[in-house]
Amino acid sequence: ASLPPSWGAMRVVPYSTMALATTAGIGAFRAGCRRPRPGAICFMSTSATEPGQQLFKPARIFYNDVYEVPLPPKHRFPMDKYRLVRQRLQRVLVPGRLATFDVSPLATQEDLNTVHCPDYVRRYMHGEFTDMENRRVGFPWSPSSVERALSSVGGTVAAMH
Repeated sequence: ASLPPSWGAMRVVPYSTMALATTAGIGAFRAGCRRPRPGAICFMSTSATEPGQQLFKPARIFYNDVYEVPLPPKHRFPMDKYRLVRQRLQRVLVPGRLATFDVSPLATQEDLNTVHCPDYVRRYMHGEFTDMENRRVGFPWSPSSVERALSSVGGTVAAMH
């Protein structure tokens, strides 16, 4: 069966790459696989037609696993998961120039004040939350937890630009 001309050039890529590219908003893709699963291979469609032509601009991915939050023993949050996922994605995406990886910039207090009560932001950044507020956050307060939170917001804002 022939493919519709609108599908353009086809490349075989790991499903995880296609899913990442699609969710990162890189372009319009059509998958040639019906049941996505780990390790599945799919076909990615683009409009590039020249051999060796870069099919799309690499996705710029921001990460913040460099900011470790000390957690109590047996805490249910899998902090290491984020570093392991990033390292796996780097091994898959960087060699094919599908993505670049940058440490997330830190959001400023001014950035946070645009969407949160300035007093709430100030109290969080200076460790002045009540016990109840800290429980709602889900992590014990520490300077590194503030850096991690600021980098999460900063990376999200940077990815938008």
